[in-house]
Amino acid sequence: MSPAPALKRFSHALFSLVMMLTSSVAANASDETIEQAILASVQGFADAWNRGDMDGYLNHYRQDGALSIYMSAGQLIGAEEIRRVYQASYPTPEKMGNFSTADVTVRLVSPELALARGNFEHRFTDKTVRGNFSLVWQKFADQGWKIIHEHTARKQVLMVEVPAQNGAADS
Repeated sequence: MSPAPALKRFSHALFSLVMMLTSSVAANASDETIEQAILASVQGFADAWNRGDMDGYLNHYRQDGALSIYMSAGQLIGAEEIRRVYQASYPTPEKMGNFSTADVTVRLVSPELALARGNFEHRFTDKTVRGNFSLVWQKFADQGWKIIHEHTARKQVLMVEVPAQNGAADS
């Protein structure tokens, strides 16, 4: 029996293995690119918040009626409601405080869905709020990656002692 058929089967198997490994490497590179894009967006919305740029901050969220944010104080549904509540709660850059994230991880759920999780610290003049968050990101052909759901949980609220005004009685 000639070794040609066995060699041919081996060549096909080797080719299939190379193609599978190549597509796996390409998928991993793509996953890393998506992770980098989402991490950059998380930093981008923190930067916008710290500039007092509410529109820039909210631009990272999908602007439709299905957008949802769940937090200790309740839930907000729809981009218009979220914008209204945020603008009323944080009407000035000073009221917005300073926001930072840490330990953010991204998990690609599908080519169009990703989950980002991490910790946050939100510093105001009278308190510092720490907690964790999860963000569900969806890729849209016309807008790229946008947040479609957020869940935020406070872990710790540290009150800052405000010094007494000059002339106040020490009793």
